[in-house]
Amino acid sequence: MCIVSDKLKLCTCKTENVEQFKHYWILYKYQKSGIDLVGIPMLPQEWEIGKETDEYNYRRLEKMLNAESCFDIDIELRNKDILEMHFSCNKNSDSKYPIHLVYEFAYKNKKWRTNAHDPFDTDRLEKHKGKIVNPFSI
Repeated sequence: MCIVSDKLKLCTCKTENVEQFKHYWILYKYQKSGIDLVGIPMLPQEWEIGKETDEYNYRRLEKMLNAESCFDIDIELRNKDILEMHFSCNKNSDSKYPIHLVYEFAYKNKKWRTNAHDPFDTDRLEKHKGKIVNPFSI
């Protein structure tokens, strides 16, 4: 099941490689950059989990982020900061391969708002990252 839990916690960790975790987050602090990146485009995740589930997850995550701090440490947030949340889940119990989901939020006027994920956006500098605990409803 790929429905986000209401017990979400964003924990910091002492690792440089958060991609080793099944579920992780990355907070980018806004900064202009002249770097160009090239990569492989990803299919929209709503195609894999359904538009309703994808929209539900975005609404639920946005509500939790704005209701209280989900981070385990105090982080100073500024306008244009970007939070990416990466999840790995199985669409159903028969699925052999997990689906990789990315939800992105931009911070503006003391609120998190859904943001279209752009893996080629280079106007940000990675600042904080960590593991996501209790990511999905059972």
